[in-house]
Amino acid sequence: MPVQEIDHNLDATLQRSNALFQRLDADLVPAARSSLDAAREAFRAADETLDQASPLQSDARQALTELRGMLASLNALADFLERHPEAFIWGKRRD
Repeated sequence: MPVQEIDHNLDATLQRSNALFQRLDADLVPAARSSLDAAREAFRAADETLDQASPLQSDARQALTELRGMLASLNALADFLERHPEAFIWGKRRD
């Protein structure tokens, strides 16, 4: 291959590479930036939701506390009915 042909091929390759990089810069970079911004917003929202002081966290904690109380009451009722099955039909005795 003569030097002139190599020079021409190299120049054409560089021009195509330059055009490709310009397209990537114009198309891919803004799309990637947009995706990163969306991911950043999603992580911020998740962080707010999982924050110890968030209303969701507080409401979930309160609901669990109430569920524990309800389970304790149901356990007490089950124990009472196990010892006094007639109470299910007649109700609790009045002493």
